[in-house]
Amino acid sequence: MSLEISVKLTGSEAVMKLLRNKGDKINDAMVEAITHGAMAIIGDAKKNCPVDTGRLRNSITSEIKKNSGSIVGKVGTNVKYAPHVEYGFKKHLAPIGNEWLTKHGFPKSKKGFLFVKSSGVRFLYNAYMKNFSRINIMIKNAVEGAVGK
Repeated sequence: MSLEISVKLTGSEAVMKLLRNKGDKINDAMVEAITHGAMAIIGDAKKNCPVDTGRLRNSITSEIKKNSGSIVGKVGTNVKYAPHVEYGFKKHLAPIGNEWLTKHGFPKSKKGFLFVKSSGVRFLYNAYMKNFSRINIMIKNAVEGAVGK
């Protein structure tokens, strides 16, 4: 599960000529800006992530990829239950005695089922939205700095 930050530059012929002339410098500056943006998202996602064992919080990472014509930054986690924490889950029956339920104070000795439900925490999405404008400004400043404005 991950969120993506993607940048693709297009424009008039004059802009494209400038980009070709300073392409490597601009690409490097954008990769740095997107990397810093991803780190900001990771920091806020980890602050907002609920902690039981710490596994989910510790699994939040980023990946930056440069493809032809685009730079993509991904922030996410590979933990299987992350979507349930992020988006929640509908009301369903969970067996009493289940390790998670027992750990959270539900009865251990009784047999049967318990209805459980979650509306989700949105720790990744909220971290992305909090940093969205800042990341755009960082990218803009990086490109302007690389071009020499």
